[in-house]
Amino acid sequence: MNSTSKFTITSTRCDFTPTIESIFHTADTCNGVTLFSSDHIEVLALNPYIHVTENSISVNNVKIDCDYKGGETLKYIDEFIETNNMSDKRISFIGHISYDAKHFFEEQNLYTIPKQNDAVSLIDFTLYHEYLFFDKVTDSFEIVSLFNRDITEIVTALQEEFIIDTTRGSEYISTTQERDLYKEQVREVVDHISNGDAYQLN
Repeated sequence: MNSTSKFTITSTRCDFTPTIESIFHTADTCNGVTLFSSDHIEVLALNPYIHVTENSISVNNVKIDCDYKGGETLKYIDEFIETNNMSDKRISFIGHISYDAKHFFEEQNLYTIPKQNDAVSLIDFTLYHEYLFFDKVTDSFEIVSLFNRDITEIVTALQEEFIIDTTRGSEYISTTQERDLYKEQVREVVDHISNGDAYQLN
């Protein structure tokens, strides 16, 4: 299959360092996600373009008619990537496949089909209009846009200063543990995850 692309991908480099508060605020207002990494590059993806779940596929928040259901919706992503030759290989769908989605891919009747929770999708992937790549080494970032959209509002939002009220609700928060003991237990959890003993601890 020949690869073509309907995108006009543009890149803009910015030489200021946004605060973590402005990053979270921008992600919230633009329906985005943040990906923090142990590497020197971190990602902020904004403004969903294509959204794929096990139940539906939407383009710019409008559901499209398709024959894919359940785990087959992942075929849509494969076909999309194959037919759209992205000039910037850093751009892709971001999301997850839940452990409970295993019944889509394993032998039939091997697992009990989980009760559907409308609040959480078992398969959930999104391609975004804008991707921001933060370089922690150079203290700069790059904004990549799929359709050469105006990014002025994004840049302005990232330059704003937001002060988070850390005391809000603190009168309702209490603990039975000493601070040092709590910090030590958190360090133990981080060590277990880093060593590969577990991927989640409660």
